[in-house]
Formats: sequence, structure tokens, C-alpha cells
Amino acid sequence: MLIVVAIAGAAIAFNEIMRRSELSEEASSRPPTSVGAPFNLVDQNGRQTADTSFAGRKRLLIFAAASERERILATLQVLNAALSLAGPGAANLARIWITTDPDNDTPARLAAVLAEVGGTWTALTGDKHAIGKLMHAYFVPDTGPDTGPDTGAPTASRPAPSRHIKGAPPTTVTIAYLIDANGVFLSHRTVSSDPAAIARWLRKSL
Repeated sequence: MLIVVAIAGAAIAFNEIMRRSELSEEASSRPPTSVGAPFNLVDQNGRQTADTSFAGRKRLLIFAAASERERILATLQVLNAALSLAGPGAANLARIWITTDPDNDTPARLAAVLAEVGGTWTALTGDKHAIGKLMHAYFVPDTGPDTGPDTGAPTASRPAPSRHIKGAPPTTVTIAYLIDANGVFLSHRTVSSDPAAIARWLRKSL
């Protein structure tokens, strides 16, 4: 039994490493400008906010839904700690959280989450098609509800099952993206539970 458990654990770890490496290889094999896209969304205060609103500033970008409460709170807390450790170079870094659930994440709901964790984050929501295209541009998987085997066309009461795109991170993993002052993708990494490791990653590009 112990051998079976060990083999299963090794298989799970190997699969996760492969998923992350596929994302890295796919992103790094493309020109930098092919990762990411322009946007025009609404922030937690109800203001129109575009990618050009951050022109001249490097950006730290994440995607998550407010309904994934434990995940987003933990992510923001770890990143806040990492930014504090990263030194003065992080002071002018724009911190951007884009929801993956614009149908439910209103500006007020995003503001309530930010009020719990603090930090100078801009949380963005907006048109679901615009956010869907942006997620695709950053290789963020569709994490819609999974209703089990597909037994017919999706309806309002039975949405389509979620799809996991090859090379995309598992849905429980949050990826942080670094964008330069001109809006060009620099690098990405998994948000771990170690702020010091993330701070070291940030310092390489700040």
C-alpha cells in the first residue's frame, strides 16, 4: 500500500511539473508581445481602466475569481509580503488583479476583498467576452463549473463543463505575470507560499 501511495504521489507531482513547464515553454517560444493583450475594463471604484492607464510603469498581474475566497486572499497576502521584501524598486510597480468571473464579480465585491488584505491593488472586472479574450492571451484556463460528463448542449441551468487547456496551469494554481513599462510580457511564475522566493523573482526585473 505504501508503495502504491508513493507512486501515485510521484505521478501527481510529475504531472504538475509537466503542466507548468508546458506553459513556460509555450509562452517563451512565442515573441514577448504575443503574451498578453490590451484591455479596457472597470476597476473596484467603478472607473474605466485600460492597459494604457499603467503606461510607464511595470506591472504585476494575476487572474482569479472573488468566489475562490481562500485562494485569492492567500495570493494577495503572499504577494503583498513579497512586494514589501522586494525593496524600493517595487514601490512603483502597478499591482493588477483581473477577475475570471465578471458575471458575479462587481466592482463592490472586488473592493470588499481588497479591503481585507490592503495594498495598492487595482481590481478589474468588465465584459465577460473581453475578459475571456484577455485570459486566452495570458493562457489562463477557463475555470467555469464542471457538471460532469457532457450529456447535451449547455443551458442556463446546466452550463458547459470546464475545459483544461494543454499547457495551462491547474485551476488551483495562481500565476503572477510581470509586464514591462511598455506593456510587454517579461516573465511569469507560480505564486507559492514563500514571499521571499517571489521577492527574489521580482527583484530580477525591477
